[in-house]
Amino acid sequence: MTRPAPSMRLVRKARSSKDRLLRFAVDEAPAYLWNSRTPVRPGCVIFAQGRTGTWLLHSLLNQHPELHFGKEILQQPVLWPSRYVLSKARAAQPAFYGCHIQVNQLLNTQRIDAKGFIKGLSDQGWHILHLRRENIIRQSISAILAVQRGQWVAHKAISAPQPMVEIDIDQVIERIRRRQHHAACEAEVLADVPHLSLIYEEDLEQETSHQPTADRIFRYLNVDLAEISAKTHRTTPQRVQDVLTNYDQLMDKIALTFPELM
Repeated sequence: MTRPAPSMRLVRKARSSKDRLLRFAVDEAPAYLWNSRTPVRPGCVIFAQGRTGTWLLHSLLNQHPELHFGKEILQQPVLWPSRYVLSKARAAQPAFYGCHIQVNQLLNTQRIDAKGFIKGLSDQGWHILHLRRENIIRQSISAILAVQRGQWVAHKAISAPQPMVEIDIDQVIERIRRRQHHAACEAEVLADVPHLSLIYEEDLEQETSHQPTADRIFRYLNVDLAEISAKTHRTTPQRVQDVLTNYDQLMDKIALTFPELM
């Protein structure tokens, strides 16, 4: 009698477990053991949602000779999130280490107390940069367009008009709800945690704001000032209405669902 083939769910679970063990052996375990008795120089967390300009901010800060900023290091589950971040900071020494962490990665991926995690780092002397985007409609559209195009960052300025596309309106609505929920979570986490607030539209969207923003951050981190220039560019430089074929229908639905955003 032929044995039934395992379901795709079991296959995916087995593959996920294997990948998890491989990541632990190759990345986590060495990180936890690397000079574990060496004191850790307090670093910096960029606490931000996706599509808020974090790639651009990384490219600016990493031009400073004393700084080393990693990307989203808690995208995958790790055994001890706090120890993992500290181990990355220890391995980067003598450079001043920083990384990008999203609140949903703490809540949903690591399944830990987000407030306790961020406050714990702050109490150890870590600096917290809170980057947010005021236009969450554009932020949500940007996230979906990035997935559709398979492009999250542009290393060269885009000058040619981009082809128009149709966007899933229900996906945008769901994304906006998620952004609002995560923004509320961020506010709760940072309620009594010292931090430097940054707004994409004011501090990063225009090239003329890059150096003043970087200088402000360098002063906050107590490092020398340094000249910087943008190494990444906007993936959708033109107006959203010039890219979406169903822009009017989308805005009508958003106006009905989120009148407070209009």
